[in-house]
Amino acid sequence: MKEHIKKIKKDIEIIKKRIVVKTPTHFSLYHIFVSFFGALILGQTFVLKGLLYTVSYNLDIGHIIIIILATLSVLSAEIYYIGYKRVLKKEKRPFGQFWFKRITTYFIIAFLVSFGLIFLYNMNSTLIHTLKIAVAMSFPCAVGASLSDLVERY
Repeated sequence: MKEHIKKIKKDIEIIKKRIVVKTPTHFSLYHIFVSFFGALILGQTFVLKGLLYTVSYNLDIGHIIIIILATLSVLSAEIYYIGYKRVLKKEKRPFGQFWFKRITTYFIIAFLVSFGLIFLYNMNSTLIHTLKIAVAMSFPCAVGASLSDLVERY
């Protein structure tokens, strides 16, 4: 009988962590799939805008660097404030490791989805202009990737 009560208490703690406290789970293949679809959904809304094509054509190297830095900054803030703040045992899950897995995944997914949408809708012209469009689209795609993963889970 005591074993049965201990198992029930353990199950209650697991349910509490998952539903009430909403502790982030470890990064897995599931996170990658959810991120991919989030990037695809948000990227889809931007790819059909003619303004994106025009604006990206006029981007210079300074703007490209600023877009990349802004993307990394927003992703880092989302990872910390939406995901890492909910980690209970921070000493066992250092922020650097938590952050690095997610930011590299979201950033790579954002560019892959950007390139995929660019080629799907035949927006590619020269290599330089295609890269500029991909950088411009990577920002909303990265936000979609991280939000769909972080918010959906937590």
